[in-house]
Amino acid sequence: MGWTLARRYRLNEPVADGPTGRLWRGVDLGTGQPVAVKVLHSRLAADPRVADELRVARGTLSALWHPGIARLLDVVVDAGEVGLISELIPGPDLARLLADTGPLPPARAARLAAGIADALAAVHRAGVVHGDLKPTNVIVTAPGPRPAPGAAAGQADPPVRLTDVAISTVLGTGAGSPPSPYSAPWAIDGALPTASSDVHALGVLLREMLTGDPGREPVGVDPRLLQVIHACVHGERSARPAASTVAGWLWQLAAELAPAPAVAGPQPERPASQARAGAPARTPARQLRWWLAGGVAVALAAVIAVVIVMRNPAAPPPLAEPTPTPDATVAPVAAPEAPPEAGEHTEAGGLAFLQYWFSTLSYAAQTGDLAPVSAATSPECGDCQAAMTRIEAAHAAGGGFRGGAYVVRGVTAASLWSADQPVYDATIDRTHRVELDAAGATVDTLPALTFTTCTVVLEWSDGQWLVREIISPGCVG
Repeated sequence: MGWTLARRYRLNEPVADGPTGRLWRGVDLGTGQPVAVKVLHSRLAADPRVADELRVARGTLSALWHPGIARLLDVVVDAGEVGLISELIPGPDLARLLADTGPLPPARAARLAAGIADALAAVHRAGVVHGDLKPTNVIVTAPGPRPAPGAAAGQADPPVRLTDVAISTVLGTGAGSPPSPYSAPWAIDGALPTASSDVHALGVLLREMLTGDPGREPVGVDPRLLQVIHACVHGERSARPAASTVAGWLWQLAAELAPAPAVAGPQPERPASQARAGAPARTPARQLRWWLAGGVAVALAAVIAVVIVMRNPAAPPPLAEPTPTPDATVAPVAAPEAPPEAGEHTEAGGLAFLQYWFSTLSYAAQTGDLAPVSAATSPECGDCQAAMTRIEAAHAAGGGFRGGAYVVRGVTAASLWSADQPVYDATIDRTHRVELDAAGATVDTLPALTFTTCTVVLEWSDGQWLVREIISPGCVG
């Protein structure tokens, strides 16, 4: 029997039960749109901390816009019930698909894993980790039309949608839980998951898609798939590749491997131009065709590949050099660049500059490179200098930060704005930030901000804008 939550969401039928709550298929009575509603179990809903943590995280998670993510739409608390409202995605989860079909053809497994990696890369760019990647949190979408040759990135429908992004981390449900076959060795006993934890789980998922068992090594498949799995699940966590790197490998493999037989229409493939966006013209996967020779069987080549890796465990992952940045952060490719209008001594120029400034602060926390934010900040800004000192000290000690990315929702000039007194109100979100030491242990945390107004005073000095003062407390840390 259905019921209504918070006088807004009609819950029509239960879909599944999980460790954190019951999932319902529902309708948003305000818009008429179908939604998925997870109603938390009473033991979680009774904890006032849970509702508070979810409200804090709502802004960050709702801002995760990516075609491969089922977006969180709302968090409601009503008469002792706590509900998480998200997009309703048609299709089976990966666990159901594997139960119904068994192991997947390599091309389809590579394509689904590429879609998962793409979505994880977007999550990590936002300073967030999924934290609970497993088959029941991956929805396999209906195959869409095959994209036209040369189609731009993003035109093809994503093959999967991730659900419950960061929810287990926010709820703290990982601590004390039995070890999962998808958990990285370091992410047990209550340790905070990292971006490398998600990449580890991705490798286990790919292994399961090829064998039907998350713990079984594939046999008789293209050795390049074995190399991807090995890069994701073996070795030091600091050497695990970034999710974006894994996505590039897998999109290319999905295009090059023989296409899987169509079950309900043609299986879409990622166009080569899309797979190689932002990558060198010849990728490592294409360069490492050492195993192809005449009529040598693929199965034999796969065995050789595994033996070589086992005999030389110190060798780098065969598809990429070890990632040099700490897994606690996801560094941008390059420092942010100020837009041309940010160099104008006008009200609009100050608006553009302030948005740029917050991006330099995020970049500094992620990479330890303080040059862009220092060049845009007055020495008189005490809060700014304190934040930069903290960032510098953490990275100098070999540590870093996870999260802490700023999202500027909007900037407006204060009512008394003038060229001599340029005051702005910036509405921002900031993801929850964790400071880590060189060993990956938590040193300190900085709470997330959602729809927070920060009043900022700028100054025009030597032909450029600088942040002179942050009037609102707690906006930077």
